[in-house]
Amino acid sequence: MYYMVCINLALFDDLSVNEVIERLAFFAIAVNMTAYLVFQMHQSLPDAATHVTDWIGAAYVLTLFGAFLADAYLGRFKTIIVFSAIYAVVTKF
Repeated sequence: MYYMVCINLALFDDLSVNEVIERLAFFAIAVNMTAYLVFQMHQSLPDAATHVTDWIGAAYVLTLFGAFLADAYLGRFKTIIVFSAIYAVVTKF
């Protein structure tokens, strides 16, 4: 029993650290994207902030859309393959 609790706590620690690092990277990209849009693309700060918040919103909504497709129709692995193929084709052009 004691070993199971230790294993579960260790797994929770790894998952929580992974979540924290993922969130840190996500919002660091948002900050850097704002700076890029202002200084390199010469957008005004309010326009850049609007574009970044639109990007964040799209990231959250598309995650829900992908989860719905995976759960209702395609399955987890087929969804990953389909959207990876779409990503590969779109980035070629």
